Amino acid sequence: MGPKFILSKTKLHEQYNKLKKLGVEISYSWKTNLEIGKILEKETNSLFSIHAFEEISNIKNKEKIWFFAQAWNKCEIKNLINQGIKNFVVDNEADLQTILNFISKEEVKINLLLRMKLQERRIQTGKYFVYGMDSKTIQKWILKLKDNKKIDKIGIHVHRKSQNTSEWNLKYELKDSLSKEALERIDLINIGGGFPIKYKNYTSKVLDYIFSQIKELKNWLNEKNIDLIVEPGRFIEIGRAHV
Repeated sequence: MGPKFILSKTKLHEQYNKLKKLGVEISYSWKTNLEIGKILEKETNSLFSIHAFEEISNIKNKEKIWFFAQAWNKCEIKNLINQGIKNFVVDNEADLQTILNFISKEEVKINLLLRMKLQERRIQTGKYFVYGMDSKTIQKWILKLKDNKKIDKIGIHVHRKSQNTSEWNLKYELKDSLSKEALERIDLINIGGGFPIKYKNYTSKVLDYIFSQIKELKNWLNEKNIDLIVEPGRFIEIGRAHV
């Protein structure tokens, strides 16, 4: 028999509230842990990041879903919208054009995040880029779509995979990646995942630093009336006990 884990609901709520105190919205990736997802939907106001069609039925309130496009077609988009899903994330121009073509002919309004790749650095591998569109492409579409009557709120999604604290100067990277004009037209920013959990070589000071960076980013975005969303990932389940 393999190892078992007991989830502490008290600790789960403690972790969730640590993030909420930063003034951010939380979107939990359903594929991370089904049982945690169920608790969060029942007992919190968490949003949910969904990457697969088969996950949708697990969530009662479809308005809480942010659905990530995966080479979709208009029939799949219609099915999603008919279920009540209005929040979407796209990471390439082909998927973006597909949903734009669809909503142009429908009486519907959506919220849309464009996934932007930010440059990250790791000692082992040097520089690399995560999935998404480059900043020039993002800015082009932000400026083009902001006045689209079929889009309610528009913004960007970036994804942090690194546990390295040097990757968390988010305010600087966003200022460096987006023009002032583009920032003025953005309603939402989702900084994705990558929250470190306490591995053996990690201390609470690391989390304190990262939280301070998020607070700085949040204060800066508040000045621009931009809402901030985070995806906590395994950070939210740190309270599990091994038995």
